[in-house]
Amino acid sequence: MGARRSNQSTQTLRLSPRQSNTAESAAKPHVPSYAQHVLLPRKLFQTSSTSSAGLFSGLLIYACLAWIFINFSLNYDNGSNGALIGVPVPTSSYATAEADHRSLRHRNTNTTRRATSPIEKNSQPLPANYFQLSPSPNQSNNSSSTNNNSHPWSWPIIHIVNTRFMQGQGTLTSLARSRLKLLEVVTLPSLMKQSIFDYATLADVYKDTIWEDEIMQLNATQMSEERNVDPIFLWIIKVDPNLDKIILDELRLVLEPVKHFTIVVGSNTNYGIGTKPGGWRGGEAGRDILNAYDTGRVFFPLRDDHSDDACHNMLRRAHDAREDRVILETRLDADDALNIDYFWTLQYEALWKLIPDIYNYDDDAQVDNQSISGDGDDDDAIQTARWLYWCPNTHVQWNPSTSDASDNPGMLQVFKMPDVCVTAGLTLGFAVGTNEENVPRYSHTAIYWEITVHHLSNATSNNTRSQAMESFNDIHDCGLYPSSQCAVFVVDPRVSAFRSRTMTSAGMHNIETKGAPSLESDEEYMLFSDKLWEHTIEDHFGILTEQAKEAAKFMTANYLDTVRDNLKGQCTHGHSCKVSSMEKLQRTIDILEEEAGGFVVH
Repeated sequence: MGARRSNQSTQTLRLSPRQSNTAESAAKPHVPSYAQHVLLPRKLFQTSSTSSAGLFSGLLIYACLAWIFINFSLNYDNGSNGALIGVPVPTSSYATAEADHRSLRHRNTNTTRRATSPIEKNSQPLPANYFQLSPSPNQSNNSSSTNNNSHPWSWPIIHIVNTRFMQGQGTLTSLARSRLKLLEVVTLPSLMKQSIFDYATLADVYKDTIWEDEIMQLNATQMSEERNVDPIFLWIIKVDPNLDKIILDELRLVLEPVKHFTIVVGSNTNYGIGTKPGGWRGGEAGRDILNAYDTGRVFFPLRDDHSDDACHNMLRRAHDAREDRVILETRLDADDALNIDYFWTLQYEALWKLIPDIYNYDDDAQVDNQSISGDGDDDDAIQTARWLYWCPNTHVQWNPSTSDASDNPGMLQVFKMPDVCVTAGLTLGFAVGTNEENVPRYSHTAIYWEITVHHLSNATSNNTRSQAMESFNDIHDCGLYPSSQCAVFVVDPRVSAFRSRTMTSAGMHNIETKGAPSLESDEEYMLFSDKLWEHTIEDHFGILTEQAKEAAKFMTANYLDTVRDNLKGQCTHGHSCKVSSMEKLQRTIDILEEEAGGFVVH
């Protein structure tokens, strides 16, 4: 990693080891309950004393934090060098609260992370035509990359976003329409508004790299019409091959604005992140889609659309270049969203942590030997990884089915989960030369435990690298030492993911009967939720509050039929088969059928 970027790396993303690898690693893995991790605003105001001094201190904290929250936390600050979502962080004193506030507003002040606010109104998007970046020293264009296309893949990274929609449930139309509404209102805008589409943001990703000069030439005003640019990421949506035709037409209509980077494939076979091997690097995922082209199972773009041939060639380029580029595979369910800065973080980190020797040295550059961990230890020389996992550290959950009297689209609850990888935004990265079999596969609930805690069999926290290598073996081998650094918990953007918790969910996690959240919220948190809906959710996830309201009303109007379909869809191939989920769904059906006038039933 280049010297100028090593400090930024540790400030934007903290590589994981939060525990010493001693007796704790002998314990069984524990998945904590959400109740332990919800960020409740009232915790900010708790005091340890009931004296008058304690009461005064508590009131002072309340007043100061209220001022901070109203004036800063819910507004994007152009000087903050990053998107900040207003999430209170538990603290016990005014001093720590103020220090934490300063760290939130002014984090990464030594970096040039962003030159623009999220998606400026007048910013120029990337052109939809082609621009060839030179490969890195470790990324040669082999013969297979040019057999079927006159140009190889445009970027040093092939970034695949995998989404499943109604697989194995193609005839459940009520469930499909509710899920499609969530995809349209939640998932689609968060991808369409990713800040990496902004030219200034993209230029910042490649700043100080060997590609910097070429990126500077990418400005849309300097491009000719004949040149093409491959998508910065590809959105692959797998649907049931027998998906209802009307639903499929509605899906195509929803996806029309993003057809330049989206492919809908009729397939119930999934690759990418998960416990099973196989993905883009190994070629299985690409071949599955190319075979779908041959058998007429690519449902979007349409065959009679001129973009179809271009899309097929683009896919072929991505498949052929899979061994010559860094591969990122991101998981995103069809009812979840990602912070609009999330792909900025992933691709920036992938460049500097998965590709060696990309620093664009100049004569005046001051180069040091600072390591990724930032401690300057000579024994910790600059490291690049062979593979990495990324997980959101904090996410927000939306329950649109809550029946509170507020005028917002539903309850929002923010969870900080530093020891569990949620599925929304879970990403696996492969460096050039890393094969599928080189990467350990775990369920999303086990990644933290297996990689960041239970990675050493005989560890001591004070060993140097050379001492450690002589005394014990690291279970994993991602190229970083210790291998706890192989799982990155993303803390910038501060809240990375947005998860819908509705009765359309197969697993029904953190959802109770009639769609109520498992954790009740007091009036204070409801006010906090109202504030987030005012503009913060739109600013940082692209989700429009009015559209979210419409989605909540739509699902309410179709509630009973949706829940019935969800119950039918339980235990189908690739979906949850939990007794608790089926019991919740059945109880909801029983209640709704007994209620008079509570829901519009079709």
